[in-house]
Amino acid sequence: MSFTALIEGRTTASAWDFADGVTVSNRPYATHAWAVPGDYAVVLRAYNASAPAGVNATVTVHVVMQPVHYAAIASANPVPPYTSWATAATNIQDAVDAAVPGVLVLVGNGVYATGGRALVGTLTNRVAVDKPLTVRSVNGSQFTVIKGYQVPGTTNSDDAIRCVYLANGAILSGFTLTNGATLNAGYYDSHGRSGGGVWCESGATVVSNCVVAGNSASRGGGAAWGTLSNCKLAGNSADESGGGAYGGVMNNCTLAGNSADFWGGRARVSTLNNCTLIGNSANPGGGGAMECTLQNCTLTGNRSTGTDQGDVGGGAAHSTLNNCTLIGNSARNSGGGGG
Repeated sequence: MSFTALIEGRTTASAWDFADGVTVSNRPYATHAWAVPGDYAVVLRAYNASAPAGVNATVTVHVVMQPVHYAAIASANPVPPYTSWATAATNIQDAVDAAVPGVLVLVGNGVYATGGRALVGTLTNRVAVDKPLTVRSVNGSQFTVIKGYQVPGTTNSDDAIRCVYLANGAILSGFTLTNGATLNAGYYDSHGRSGGGVWCESGATVVSNCVVAGNSASRGGGAAWGTLSNCKLAGNSADESGGGAYGGVMNNCTLAGNSADFWGGRARVSTLNNCTLIGNSANPGGGGAMECTLQNCTLTGNRSTGTDQGDVGGGAAHSTLNNCTLIGNSARNSGGGGG
């Protein structure tokens, strides 16, 4: 857990007491972990000449032991409910199905390209998380991949497999999501045609520290809805809109080389904070973003490739931009930066 000291006035010394025998001195920022569950009264005390005995502030931290289930692709002895590395599941879906809400599913290195199930409708998800729990890799997206399935020749089809479906309150952290796809028939906004990399049931669903690359859908080739933080969305495509993402909130994300055949190569109907949009494209408009709110973002080298009057806003179209930087964006008709 991370702590920040907020001390007003001159300070000659300060100290943290974590109530488990550990103290640290003169640190404006501190982190600490407790080995035993319980309630701990964390005290910050500050001293100066006028207050030699110190003044203090206290916050109580409630520490609980989170149950853990494990998945390891090379597990030699998978035994439900997969509560140790020695008995880990060989695919993530089995570990998720054995878990109850609030559990952590911890995933070892590897490419996870088997398992999965349909959660709503007929589309199969490589990992379908139907409860509020956390699925996290041990070593991050560089070493842990969830791979969907794109049908040769058509990409999106009845036989396609999305990478991940996340229920309300679920958290996914530290994966590469790739090669996911969706159905190619039905209502555009349905879960079956959106979010080739990941579909999130609500904004309370969180995807963090993930790479979402090379996925496809009708809307939201990479992701649909949810809250994405510190993620990279690259090379995703949509045959309608939102090549990188459709809907939701993105914080500190990079979106590069995504494309859409209609509107919003990067994102559509989204909120973006402190994001970078590079080299995305759409036909006819909104190469970087369409109908979005952008705050403190950088849009570089995005383009709108259509030829009709709707071809506007190479960087962003019909969007609200606050404190943003636009460089080298282009559109064939008008509004190379924004329209």
